[in-house]
Amino acid sequence: MKRALLGLLVGCMTLGLASVAFAGANADAGVSLHITSPPVKATNCSTDAPDFKGSGGKKIDTKGLPCFQGQTGEFDVWVLVCNGSDSLGVAGVEFGLEYDGATGSGVDVDRWTLCGDLDFDSGGFPGSGGGNIVTWVTPENCQATNAELHGGGKDSEGNSGLQEVPNSVIAIAGVMRVYVWGSDVMEVTARPVSGKLAVANCVAAEDDLTGAVVPRGGIAAFCSNFNGYNFCAGGALAGSQETTWGNIKTLYKQ
Repeated sequence: MKRALLGLLVGCMTLGLASVAFAGANADAGVSLHITSPPVKATNCSTDAPDFKGSGGKKIDTKGLPCFQGQTGEFDVWVLVCNGSDSLGVAGVEFGLEYDGATGSGVDVDRWTLCGDLDFDSGGFPGSGGGNIVTWVTPENCQATNAELHGGGKDSEGNSGLQEVPNSVIAIAGVMRVYVWGSDVMEVTARPVSGKLAVANCVAAEDDLTGAVVPRGGIAAFCSNFNGYNFCAGGALAGSQETTWGNIKTLYKQ
């Protein structure tokens, strides 16, 4: 029990106080949003979580369709770390959310279900403009299993077949049940309290992803011609490596 509490406290201290930018094992990570059709019952992290095995972060779906005029669409939106380190794992994530916060307009979030071990929300999260820190107990629940596979080659024992793609860990932080009234986008942003979008590994080192040239926060799009944005599907829109928040938002407006 003491080890578990120590792991949680270290993770929270790391995400809340440290400032290590692009130096650690999760420097290439992103924080994405994945849309699924919800089950009839309340969503359960253990039984309803999407399976990314095989395609990894490339399987993330950022577009919520179909949308019908005058009807409410209902979705689950999963918050997850992608492209996580397989050597030191993922033990925490710090992020914010932005979307149309007006009730009955764009997206309304009905509830948040934690899939990590502990979270520390602020600013009315999961409301628009709020933020959260989600942690996993280390070392017992360090998130370090690669999700992406590729064919060809042989393993260390000479066996051929599918091989793991290094640093393709996906850690599911939680899920939101959302109602969609009309066109809207939901963005992963820096956590307003700290001004950081960050991922911590399982030895209490943090990567601050806030200032990345290629944005690391995902965008889910609903009832829109915009397809959303997923860093872990290639790191850019339309194959461009010069993607910035300005370019993404300009494309959405178009």
